Amino acid sequence: MRQLVTVLLTIALSSTAHAQLSNQFTSAALKALRTINRMTESSTQDSPGNIVAPRYVTEAVSAAGDVARTRSELKVLRLLETFLEDKNSNNTNRHILVLGAQTAWMHDFKSGPDDDERFHQGLKDIADLALDSPLAQTMTDRENACVTALSTNIRSGTAVKPRQCVNVVLEDIDFDKAEADFEKWRANLGKH
Repeated sequence: MRQLVTVLLTIALSSTAHAQLSNQFTSAALKALRTINRMTESSTQDSPGNIVAPRYVTEAVSAAGDVARTRSELKVLRLLETFLEDKNSNNTNRHILVLGAQTAWMHDFKSGPDDDERFHQGLKDIADLALDSPLAQTMTDRENACVTALSTNIRSGTAVKPRQCVNVVLEDIDFDKAEADFEKWRANLGKH
């Protein structure tokens, strides 16, 4: 009997949560989530401690905020803002990885004819490799898992943070070790 009551209560709560996300908000929230996930640049700091995402991202999140009316919608909005913070952190970490790889590559760069073209192409190639590295791929995989689960919850009207969104950011990255791992990985690929 107790299990039946629990099941009925769960069904009632989930249908109530669904009713609390309007179609207009659901559409705006899903658009904001896609926009955040597509963001590849690092955010900027406009004053000490105030991190600002690119304008097109903040406008998408603000558009969802403009139509948020219920507590559930406000909770989803907070989930979007948290994912944006996580994405900012991962993008910053990706840029640090790229800069470290490019710096190491520049140190080894040998001058010769057509230096400018080779140099700039080499920087681009190293950046592409760094973004395909296992560490960068782990960040992308975590973000994609969060986006998939969060979009599923939003579509079903659930304002619950999915477990896939709990550890999106890689914490305590040892960038010296990451650079050494990247060099080993790059050597195994036989590139550059």
